[in-house]
Order: sequence, then C-alpha cells, then structure tokens
Amino acid sequence: MKTCYLLPALAVLAACSAPESEAPADSAPLVEASTPAGPYSQDNLAFSDACFNEGARVENLDLGQTLIERGPAGVVLVAYNQADGSGVHSFDVTAVNDEIRQRVDNAAADFFRNAGVAYDVTTDNVIYHRQMDGTFCAVVNVPEIANALASEARAIQADIDSAAAPTE
Repeated sequence: MKTCYLLPALAVLAACSAPESEAPADSAPLVEASTPAGPYSQDNLAFSDACFNEGARVENLDLGQTLIERGPAGVVLVAYNQADGSGVHSFDVTAVNDEIRQRVDNAAADFFRNAGVAYDVTTDNVIYHRQMDGTFCAVVNVPEIANALASEARAIQADIDSAAAPTE
C-alpha cells in the first residue's frame, strides 16, 4: 500500500530534478511582424470608445456612425450620430409588447447581418466589442446600414411614446 504513495512522489521528484535546457534564450525563433494591408489588421483591430460608455455614447460616435449594444439583461441600446440628428434609445425587450419586441429584434438582426457582410479588418467601417458578461457592441459607419437602424429606432421609440401617452 505504501508503494502506491511512493511511486507518484518519485515521479514528481524526478521530473523536478531534470536538467534544464542548455539552449540560450536569445536563440528562440523570432516571429516576424507582418505589415497590415491598411490601418487595421487582425492584430490591430479598430476600437470605439462609444461601446459600453453609459455617459457619452453619442459624443464618442463619429458623424455617420450608429451603435447597437445587446446583452444578457434584455436591453437593446441604439445610439447614432447621423447628419439628420443624434440620439440614444434603450429598448427593454422584456418589458415591451410582442410587436415592439419583434420589431427591435428584426432591426437588430438586420443590423448585425448587414454589418457582418460589410466587416473588413482593414477598415473601421464595422467595429465589434464584447464584454465578459456577454454584452455585444457593434459600431457601423456604412450609411445604408447605420441609417436604417437609426431610422427604425426612432420609429420604434415614437410608437412606444405614443402608446404610453395619455389619451383625453
């Protein structure tokens, strides 16, 4: 029985007392840096300060950009800085009716799908970020994609506001 305890201990002792490699550290193979095709590359992705910035999303968006954040809390946030105006809309999909939730989900899905088609690591046309909690942010400056989400967010917000307004 004591032999079964002794054998693993001897194996660990032998592994720890093995001689280290005699190769000098500076002889390790070097990884050559590749020149990116544009200002951005796989190793230097575009970044947006607007993502996850509760205090200054619109202020950190360049003219023409639209942002969407979606996460596990069930909130879809849309912020935009377009030529025809800027704004921020927060849609809690757990608290709206089915029609509004479907419209928010469809607008978000279209935005993500079209952003995926337009994504190119050599440009900052589409910027993606993800937080550890699973919240996902995308910032797009392709006019057809950005304007479509901004317009739909304004329309959805108008419908929510009109439904909540008291009737006389």
